[in-house]
Amino acid sequence: MQPRKNRPLLPYYQNHPAFQDHRNNMLADTLPRPDILKIVDSPLVVWDHKKMKHKVVSFEFTHESREITLNDTTGKPMIFSDFTGDVFKTDRLPALWSKHLKETLQQGDVLYFNNIIVKYADDKLYMVPAIKFL
Repeated sequence: MQPRKNRPLLPYYQNHPAFQDHRNNMLADTLPRPDILKIVDSPLVVWDHKKMKHKVVSFEFTHESREITLNDTTGKPMIFSDFTGDVFKTDRLPALWSKHLKETLQQGDVLYFNNIIVKYADDKLYMVPAIKFL
């Protein structure tokens, strides 16, 4: 099969609105623990390129907890990661998850917000870029 000539390859998002989460303005992967703890209680807020706010319909959340342990075989330290997550049909983490994070969040843990879906117009839903907090 011959590739088409004289037709540039366009990124998928070029014909779709550009979205931004309020956390992207805060250098998300450099936030200190107190700021992260405030965020887990707040809703996800998304704006488009025209600075219009859009409602988050759902998102996936994953908490990666990291611990340094000794390898039983080699006796050398290694990083052990444990992943816990769920899909939420709302714009914020439930109170149970927020409480759990406040009690267990440690330095080195990572929080992932993926597959964030926003209601763009009356009948349109869009997926916005993922967010990761270290």
